[in-house]
Amino acid sequence: MGLCPVLFIQSIQNTHCSLPGCTNFQMAVEDFLPRKTQKKFWLALNDSLSTRNMIRRRGMHLDDYQCVLCQQPPEETIMHLLFYCPFAKNCWGLMNFHFVDHLSIQQIFQAWKSLVKIEFSLDIFILLCWVIWMIRNDVIFRNKNPTVQDCKRYLTVEALLLLHRCKARINPLLKSWINSNL
Repeated sequence: MGLCPVLFIQSIQNTHCSLPGCTNFQMAVEDFLPRKTQKKFWLALNDSLSTRNMIRRRGMHLDDYQCVLCQQPPEETIMHLLFYCPFAKNCWGLMNFHFVDHLSIQQIFQAWKSLVKIEFSLDIFILLCWVIWMIRNDVIFRNKNPTVQDCKRYLTVEALLLLHRCKARINPLLKSWINSNL
């Protein structure tokens, strides 16, 4: 059984990020993302998602520990997968968001927040991380080729679903953001 919604949101808002260069990551979540999406982000902040790097650290054997999205030499870490991988960078580029490698997740989010000046910017940030994770899993479990068009399609579908979950005051803002960005 998962955390109750209030405790879960508090744990995301006040979590200690385990990723390199990341300190306490305090943020405001509007709380209309599905719990599974929020939980995956919390796991990402705690470097606990089952990336190939995590599998290796747990002593499990794989033939290859490279990123499945780019097939390049860096081992698939959470930071590489969600931010530094060329495929992930192209996905972030859909939002006209570009950043240099080796920033912490906090620095990347701060840059995102200054670009996307909306009160639910963290929710969109988490949603795009979730979409990249889903595409990665499609490559592994469904043998699909990753495409930026799939990223945009998934992001659009997930964002439209949020219209049914968000607070009434957020709905027109989210609808406007979807129409102008997706």
